[in-house]
Amino acid sequence: MTIRWHVIQIGRALSRLFNALTGGEGDTTTSAYVYRLSESGGRKLLLPARWWVAFVDWLLREPGHCKSSCEWHQERRLFQDDL
Repeated sequence: MTIRWHVIQIGRALSRLFNALTGGEGDTTTSAYVYRLSESGGRKLLLPARWWVAFVDWLLREPGHCKSSCEWHQERRLFQDDL
């Protein structure tokens, strides 16, 4: 396994930790959760979730990242809450 792979795994772990610390599920990434929350018009950390989606997509330089992440989580039925 490469260093890049390890960096990605650490990033995913930190994303899950941040999500859990801010009220999301520990099994899902922040990307997936904020996208799902934005679909329902919700808020996270006092800001509209759609702002977080835009920020995460910009930060990772990957437009559509949050949506793809949410779809990946939904396909595997990883969401536990009902928002």
